[in-house]
Amino acid sequence: GDPFDPFNDPNSAQPETKGEFKAALKDLQKQFVAYMAEQAKVNAQIDGLKEDNRQYRFRMDRALAEAEVTSGALRVAEEAHYKDLDGLEGQLDASRLKLDQLRDNNLEMASAEKQLLALYLEMKDSHGR
Repeated sequence: GDPFDPFNDPNSAQPETKGEFKAALKDLQKQFVAYMAEQAKVNAQIDGLKEDNRQYRFRMDRALAEAEVTSGALRVAEEAHYKDLDGLEGQLDASRLKLDQLRDNNLEMASAEKQLLALYLEMKDSHGR
């Protein structure tokens, strides 16, 4: 026989083994196609999740920005409120001061009235004699 004829080599595949190889190869190809389809499905799911994630992140960023704006507005309102309170406190202090002054004036007037009355009584006494 021809030493280059693979079918003469006892180690080489015989025709029936060749058929088995072909069948096995076909099976492998089927499995590979199925695997690729599965992989495509998984990739599509991953892409979908990535898109969801992107949208969530976008919404979160927007919500965060809105929250920052709101909190900024609240801070401004709070500062204005405290300024108003400071103003009112200032007015209250001024009113208290005025009240104290009026009380002092009233006391002074009362003591002046007493002195006048005493003087009047003295004069009346001296004239009455």
